[in-house]
Amino acid sequence: MPAAQVGSIESVKLIVSLDKEYTEPQAIILTGPIKEIVFPNADLKRLKPETAYFAKVTYTLKRKQESLPAEMTFSTTAMQYVGAPLPPSAFTKADSPSIDLYPAWAQDGKTLFFSSNATDESQQVFEIFSKRTDRLGQTNKITSSMSKSSDTKPSAGPGAETVTYLSSRIGVFNIWSVKTGESQNKAPMQLTQFESLPIHWISCAKDGKKIIYCREKLASKRKGNSTDLAIWMLNVSDGVNTLLEVEGTQVKVSPDGEKILYVSDKQGSLDIWMYDLSKSSVSSLVVDPNVIDTDPTWSKDGNSIIYSSNKTGNFDLWIMNIREDKKRPLTNSLADERYPDCNPVTNEVVYCSDETDIWKLHKIVLPEEQ
Repeated sequence: MPAAQVGSIESVKLIVSLDKEYTEPQAIILTGPIKEIVFPNADLKRLKPETAYFAKVTYTLKRKQESLPAEMTFSTTAMQYVGAPLPPSAFTKADSPSIDLYPAWAQDGKTLFFSSNATDESQQVFEIFSKRTDRLGQTNKITSSMSKSSDTKPSAGPGAETVTYLSSRIGVFNIWSVKTGESQNKAPMQLTQFESLPIHWISCAKDGKKIIYCREKLASKRKGNSTDLAIWMLNVSDGVNTLLEVEGTQVKVSPDGEKILYVSDKQGSLDIWMYDLSKSSVSSLVVDPNVIDTDPTWSKDGNSIIYSSNKTGNFDLWIMNIREDKKRPLTNSLADERYPDCNPVTNEVVYCSDETDIWKLHKIVLPEEQ
């Protein structure tokens, strides 16, 4: 098309398919004149290596005229890894039909908590389970859901031999906790009593003094389609809830209890930010308008973060050294890998993978030098 018309392009639509009938197409709409398209884009699933594809491109001008589709074919090359991926291993049974989600390490690094519907795989009712990492490898059920309620998103604490989690047993997701030691009273305790505006994410500080959580806002205080939630701090000793000065989701307290990782879409895409509690200051860590970066967690020393990113088309795990601002991939597969949590004692990272089309827990081990 004439160069003068390039600036008049409002959007470009790209459709990719494995067959020329486009029976199962992948489509993406890019705003404005496009000079270059880099595959795979954030809105496209990863293309298969060494495969022939069919593609159609159309564009719409600002005066609402649409072009005729231009068709082409192309072939992908062999997959090239951005970095050497770490070998994963199964953490929960791959042949079980249960869905296992939201891993959370205990403070001693010997037990992992997670949410699962293993009691009844036919129902979307989840309970909190624990799995030992010693030679016994024992799995125990920690909570018992009531009726159609669910217990989910565990966080170790506050303090040792306690796990905190979200439960909808009174109708709205609130914070509950239960003792996990063999000689402990296993009766759950309700820590918040909200009757509306549910809580979505929690993270306990290692010192047992505070719990950071994300709660829905009143409809009148929401900004458009933003997924950001109000971030609060619960003082465990007196039950006082304090609204912090930031909004976001997927909170994670640092090992020293002074910083909070969170995810926010305030710049248009899901990005990873950090809030310093002592300074009440905010800093961006992983920000890319064309990529979804989410599910952040801390390394055991607090110098790095592990997170999920669809930078390569589907969600893989990445690690970033905060001080050096260096990022590299940890996994590279056609499965989605989400919700990592790093052992506070060792370099083990447990995460969720849909490699078998059912979310299961997998594990990788970070090298000593990160």
